[in-house]
Amino acid sequence: MRDGVGLATDIYRPASDGEGLPGPFPTILCRTPYNKSDLRYIEIGEYFATRGYVVVLQDLRGRYKSEGIGQYFHTVNPHEGIDGYDTIEWIA
Repeated sequence: MRDGVGLATDIYRPASDGEGLPGPFPTILCRTPYNKSDLRYIEIGEYFATRGYVVVLQDLRGRYKSEGIGQYFHTVNPHEGIDGYDTIEWIA
């Protein structure tokens, strides 16, 4: 992120025989406070990657393997908009 905080991110890409296919591909971004390594998110990544999408799964700031401190007692974490924007810029 622009402030140097690292957010844990997994990327699922279309592949054939274990080799990544050349893109570009449409991309689905899922940012979650509920652990991107949970089986439900892994299944989402694998499902869409086999159908021609890149899937980017990311733990929110301060959650699970992401760095930083999240402020989740507010209705809106002041970093979420900026972190989401920075992630989309990184994907693009």
